[in-house]
Amino acid sequence: SGNVIGLYSVNNKNPDHGTLIQAYLTYHEQFAQLPIYHKKAQALLAENDTPILRIHLLYKKQPWNTTTEYLKQHTPENPDAVTCYRIGKAFSHTRDVKNAVNWLQLAVVKDDTYFEYKSELGSNLIKMNRLAEAEDVLLKSINQFGEYGPSLNNLGFLYIQTRQYAKAKKYLEESLRLDPDNMNAKENLVLLYYQLGDT
Repeated sequence: SGNVIGLYSVNNKNPDHGTLIQAYLTYHEQFAQLPIYHKKAQALLAENDTPILRIHLLYKKQPWNTTTEYLKQHTPENPDAVTCYRIGKAFSHTRDVKNAVNWLQLAVVKDDTYFEYKSELGSNLIKMNRLAEAEDVLLKSINQFGEYGPSLNNLGFLYIQTRQYAKAKKYLEESLRLDPDNMNAKENLVLLYYQLGDT
């Protein structure tokens, strides 16, 4: 692998610590999965810790309950949409669905232009058996953004729950057409065939 590079700010020759931390974490996420960038962000965070930056760091490290434990003492003030989404994901993975839905709804309110927020919200609404709301969120997401495998899979599963089997089959097959290796969609299709008695 190549040499580790430093990050240079074109717009601001002396960026604050928060900007640097976000830059290192984003670079680590999107461009180079080298531990050095994550460690650099951790070192900077020790000097300038804030809940939003800490949640960003924890989101990449996991396990998810680390974030939910941290939130018991440190709730971020006026978090942006992506922070709300990260918190919602953490609660979802720790099976605290009520808190997951609350944070994911806030993420969508703050930014309704990102399909993954709505897909994750729809999934957690299904877990709460709020099926009409989940259907509304997922259908609007598909209408707004076009086909997205997880949203299609979530709709397929929802329609199994409501015994609308033709719709379930349609959405699950569309999800698998986009991603033939999606194990969740395959499992849901098996569940559908089981419900139909099709061995």
